Amino acid sequence: MIDSGFGNWLAGFIAGEGCFTISKLSRGRGYRCSFALVLRLDDAPILEMIHTETQLGTISVSLKTRESVEWAVLSRKDCVALIEILDCCPLRARKEIDYFIWREAVRIWNSKPSMKWASLEYCQVMQHLKSRLEHARDYKMSIRGHYKVIPFAKRGMLNA
Repeated sequence: MIDSGFGNWLAGFIAGEGCFTISKLSRGRGYRCSFALVLRLDDAPILEMIHTETQLGTISVSLKTRESVEWAVLSRKDCVALIEILDCCPLRARKEIDYFIWREAVRIWNSKPSMKWASLEYCQVMQHLKSRLEHARDYKMSIRGHYKVIPFAKRGMLNA
């Protein structure tokens, strides 16, 4: 396993910069779970250190702009290993909600034999978790004790 000091640092970094994802595969062939950290290209040494310490995922440079670098955790095995790290060194910010939903999706994703990925029950549960994850990302702004939900896509319009 990894050093607890590094694990707690990683959990904090993930809380600030990480993205947990549940994606529907093309042609209704099921779902997949993934995690990514994307940084500016000049911060690549940070992602290289994370990759070296965890031995998880892959690192790639953006093919579009070549100005960013990504550490992506895509395989079932690596997603489970990331869960083991984050269960020992938990997130302590709002991103913890995303993590709990994603962790449940990874558990279900790993419990299904590959031939039954597209079963109706499996797809319904994964779609529900995907929707919950998207809803958890909505920004909830408190105005004098009342909350206003601002959908993720409209966040940039706050200052307009």
